[in-house]
Amino acid sequence: MEGNILKQKVSEYFKRYGYLVELDEKVSGFSGTSYEVDVLAMDKNFIEVKIACQCKASPNPIDEDLIISWAKICDDIHAIPAFASTSGYTDSALEAARKFGFILLVYNEPMGTLYKIGGKTTSLLTEEFDNLISQAELKLKKVDSLINQYDQYIKLDKDEEARKIESDIKALLHVVISLYKEALELKSDKLLWLRLGDIHESYGRWLESFDSKLEEKCEEEALKCYMNALKEHLKEFSEILKKIGSIQLSDDNRKIFINECEQIFGLIPSEKQTLSRPELVARVEQERVQIAKFQIKMLETYLDINPNDANAWLKLAENYVILLQNYPLRDDYVKEIELACEKTLKLAPNDRRIMVQVHHIYERVLEFTSREKGRYILNKLIELLRKLCELEPKMLLPRMELAELYGNYKITDNREKDLEEAIRYMEECIKISGGGWSLWKKLGDLYFKKCDKEKMIECYSKALEEYIEFIEFRKKFRNHKAKVQKP
Repeated sequence: MEGNILKQKVSEYFKRYGYLVELDEKVSGFSGTSYEVDVLAMDKNFIEVKIACQCKASPNPIDEDLIISWAKICDDIHAIPAFASTSGYTDSALEAARKFGFILLVYNEPMGTLYKIGGKTTSLLTEEFDNLISQAELKLKKVDSLINQYDQYIKLDKDEEARKIESDIKALLHVVISLYKEALELKSDKLLWLRLGDIHESYGRWLESFDSKLEEKCEEEALKCYMNALKEHLKEFSEILKKIGSIQLSDDNRKIFINECEQIFGLIPSEKQTLSRPELVARVEQERVQIAKFQIKMLETYLDINPNDANAWLKLAENYVILLQNYPLRDDYVKEIELACEKTLKLAPNDRRIMVQVHHIYERVLEFTSREKGRYILNKLIELLRKLCELEPKMLLPRMELAELYGNYKITDNREKDLEEAIRYMEECIKISGGGWSLWKKLGDLYFKKCDKEKMIECYSKALEEYIEFIEFRKKFRNHKAKVQKP
C-alpha cells in the first residue's frame, strides 16, 4: 500500500471527528528545528491544540525506536503524538506508546478500515464503547496525578518544571475528551454526556491555560454536554413528548399550557425582536431571572428525591441569590437562601470548599437585607468564618474577612472591642503570611480607626518599606525575564 493512501485514510479519520487536517505540513518546534508532519489534525475551536500523526506503510510492525523518536518530535512541537501503520506494532512499541500517550491507528487494507488499537498485543480492536471509556478514565487518573505534581512544583517555585507539566496535562485532557467523543459517536449515552460535561467544567482552567475568556468556551462545552444528556434522558419518555408536541390547543388552552410550563419549568422563551440598548440590558436581566427560576425548579425536584446532596442545596442557594438581587424586598428569598445554606452546612459540616462558598453567599445576602435581618446574617457569617479558622489554622481568607467585618461593621455594642478583634485577625494574617505591604497597610487603617497614631505610623512605615522592596523585586524579575527571552 502506498504511503499517500494511508495519509488520506488517516486524514479522513480525523476529519470524521471534527478536526481540521493538513497533509505533509511543515511545523517548527520550540527548539527551532523544522519537521514535516504527515497528518496534522487541529481542533476547530482551539487551533493551538493539535495531533501530529506519522504514517508508515510498511510490511513490518512498527518498533519501539520509531515511537520514541516521534514522541520527542511531538514534544518539541507541543502536539499530541499519533502513529498510523499498515502492519501493527511490536509489544515494546505498544508499551512505549502507552507511556507517551499516543493515539495508535492501524489500517486494515482488505476491509478498507482504519482502526484504533489498544492492549498489550498487536491484535486489531474495534472502537468499542467500554474500551474507549476505560482508556479515557485511565488517562484522567494520570491527569489528576500530574495536577498534584504541578501543585508541588508551584510550591517549590519550580516554574519551568510546572510549565512542562501544564503542557502535559493539557495534552492528556484533550486525548481524554477525544476518547469520550469517539465513544459518544458509537453510542449517545446520557451518563457519558454528563461525565464529559463534568470534565469540561472541572478541568476547564487546565484545558484553556488559565485564560478566563477561553475558559468560558469550556463552560459552553460543558453546557452543551449537559443539554445533550437531558435530551438523551427525555428520549426515555418519547410518548409523553409526542403527546405534548402533538396536542391541538385553542386560544384559552394556550394560556393554560403556558401557565403549566411556567409552573413546571419556571422558564418561558422570549420572543425575538429588535431591542434598544436599555431594553436589551433589561431583557438579559430578565432572562437571568427566568433561568434562575428554571434551575430552582429543577433542583427542588431533584432534592425531593436526593435530599442529602450538599452541592445541590448550595446551588439552590446561589440561584435564590440571583432572584434576591433583582427583588431585594423579597424576604421569602432570604429565608430560602438561609434554609439552603443551613442544609448545605449540616450535610457537609467540615467541607472547606463548601464553607467558603456559603461565606460568599452570606456576603451577597448582606447587601439586600434589612438592618435587623442583616445583623442575623452577619452573625452567621462570623460564626462560619471562625469555624474555618479552627479547621484551617494557616488559611488567610477567613481571617482577612473577619478583620474586614469587625473593622467595617458594628458587630457588638462596643466599637473599641470590634476594632481590637479586627486588629487581632489582621495580625494573625501577617504572622501566617510573613507580611506583605498590603496587609501592613490594612493594619495601619485599623489603627487609624482606633485613633492609635503611634501604631498607625509604625504599620504604614512597614507597608512603605515592603512596597519599595516589592517594586525593586519586580524590576529585577522583569529584567531577568527579558534577558532569558532575548534570542
